[in-house]
Amino acid sequence: MGSEHHLLAGLRGSEITAIATARDGTLYVGIANHVVAVNKSGQLRWRYDLGQDDEIESILVGGSGTVYELGWDTFSPGSAGFIDALTPDGERVWWDTVTDGFQEGMLGNDGSVYAHTESTLYHYRG
Repeated sequence: MGSEHHLLAGLRGSEITAIATARDGTLYVGIANHVVAVNKSGQLRWRYDLGQDDEIESILVGGSGTVYELGWDTFSPGSAGFIDALTPDGERVWWDTVTDGFQEGMLGNDGSVYAHTESTLYHYRG
């Protein structure tokens, strides 16, 4: 039987919007407009801040450890979407924006990222 353990208990009142894990046990948590990386013992490794009006919908972790965060700009007319690729240390590698907000994503067997808005499927080579 599993046991309960509160990671990031200090985030009470924060809106957790996405979560993912890496092979090394690092936990990536989307909290409204930023991503935090937490090690196995619950200690904060880094924090990556997005724009004030951005909201993360999905986090993916590739085989090489690249962290992909997908979401949308809540303030932008038409809710523009974004994808950021971050190193395992929280540094931005690349990014893209689209006209509609991303809703979800997945990783392909070849490391590609597939993400969709309400009406369009996007493909990014990992």
